[in-house]
Amino acid sequence: MISIHTAEFDAAKDLDRIKDQAAKNHLTFAIAVDNEGANWRASDNRYRPSIYLVDKAGNVGYRWEGDSAVKGTRKSPIRSTLLAEQSPTGK
Repeated sequence: MISIHTAEFDAAKDLDRIKDQAAKNHLTFAIAVDNEGANWRASDNRYRPSIYLVDKAGNVGYRWEGDSAVKGTRKSPIRSTLLAEQSPTGK
């Protein structure tokens, strides 16, 4: 699991603040910081949060947007299916 943080406000662009918030919330996965919004635009995001389930080949299987996104991914049977897939290299 990775997260891409795209700041909505200037105060949310501060790397030390991002690190502090990640530690405070016990987030141990990788967090990329996209302060210029390049990934946001490339992914055609419109709402926060946007959550993507990506298979091991890099294909987007499902996409959820907005505040209900987190609830939707927790209930999805697709999540376990995508995570269980074999990678193209068999690893």
